[in-house]
Amino acid sequence: MESLNVIQKETEPIDWVNSIAFSRKSNGKLRVCLDPKDLNKVIKRTHHKIPTLEEISHKFSGAKYFSKLDAQHGYWAIHLDEYSRKLTTFSSPFGRYRFLRLPFGLSVSQDIFQFKMDQILEKGEGTLGISDDVCVYGETEEEHDRNLLHLLKVCKEKRLVFNSDKCYIKQPQISFYGLIWDENGVHPDPQKCDNIKEKQAPTSVKELQQFLGMIQYMSPFISNLSTYTDPLRKLLHKNSEWQWTKSHEEAFQKI
Repeated sequence: MESLNVIQKETEPIDWVNSIAFSRKSNGKLRVCLDPKDLNKVIKRTHHKIPTLEEISHKFSGAKYFSKLDAQHGYWAIHLDEYSRKLTTFSSPFGRYRFLRLPFGLSVSQDIFQFKMDQILEKGEGTLGISDDVCVYGETEEEHDRNLLHLLKVCKEKRLVFNSDKCYIKQPQISFYGLIWDENGVHPDPQKCDNIKEKQAPTSVKELQQFLGMIQYMSPFISNLSTYTDPLRKLLHKNSEWQWTKSHEEAFQKI
């Protein structure tokens, strides 16, 4: 991170010194995140609205060609000003460092990054994105290629770089936020369905909440989902005693 000019050594006395946390990426590598519990309590959020799948789904209507692009380094593409850099100072086993680029962990990071991405994507037809995933689409091959080339031209001007290992160009279908999109519309991701089918019955309120959250992503494809989940949601009531009965198991299996 230091060689990429994402962080630098901090030697001056600083008012704000944060902790750090780690998460595991899909490729097995570690992601270093800021853990600014106190800073997040006082930081002013921009509250830029993140688009939802429901709001963008109709834009894919009629599309037959798709490309999916991944913004390289994500948040790190955004530079911090000098004042903000000092606020992101953190302690590590190797000494104190501060971020020069937008770190993971700040309450404003997603808002800021989405705002920057929207400024880029709004300049082109047939493009949309959530976070660092960008989709290009078109009803014809020519339309798709025109949209893709225009996006790349704008991104070159804005110095937004894509990760070639995670880019899928001119495909008949793409996977986007747990859903499959093709010329026939939207479909549930088979892998997500398999993950749900392999789930064991929950043994606690927390496990039930996790299951219901996972199921919600599939709500467009499950008719009367609220009816099926009703007996399960009753177990989440404040005064309910946890008791997994036959009726709960039947509702779970039905879902």
